[in-house]
Amino acid sequence: MSSAPTIFDVLRETHREVEELFGDVQSAIHTEQYELAEALFQLLSVKLIAAMRAEHAVVYPRFARDAKLGAETEQALLEHDGIERMIDWIRVGGLPQDEWCEAVAKLGTLVADHADCEECTLFPLASLELSSDQLHEIGLDFVQRMMQTTPVAGASITYEPTPAEPPPPVSVTFKPRHAA
Repeated sequence: MSSAPTIFDVLRETHREVEELFGDVQSAIHTEQYELAEALFQLLSVKLIAAMRAEHAVVYPRFARDAKLGAETEQALLEHDGIERMIDWIRVGGLPQDEWCEAVAKLGTLVADHADCEECTLFPLASLELSSDQLHEIGLDFVQRMMQTTPVAGASITYEPTPAEPPPPVSVTFKPRHAA
């Protein structure tokens, strides 16, 4: 099974793809190609939502159960909820262009902070508890779930087409793990 990527490899690659898409959206904004920015944002948001749903279905339950990371995965799920609400607000919130651009930048920061916490905190903790075979299996399961989830990763909530209130801020912090 060692020829397959681990879940850490797959998620790092997903994080880099998302980071690149955010860069493309920001580039389009900075060159005042707003229609292109909006189209790229739709691609980005589908990728993000699909990845989060696959993490919810495959990764976090296994990390919570098998790696004993219940509190850490609960925090990650809360962060995902904030990210998805922000995506929905940007997608269908009826924001004026300048506010839309600001919201995209804030979302980029939120997503980058979340990815850093996963890679710097959650991954190392999970690697202490999970075997190489388990990490490869979770990676394969994640990839399969992504293929199922991506085609249906639309906006999760239908908002009125009038400007909506921004979602409450979500902070990205993991509490230190206490010895049992």
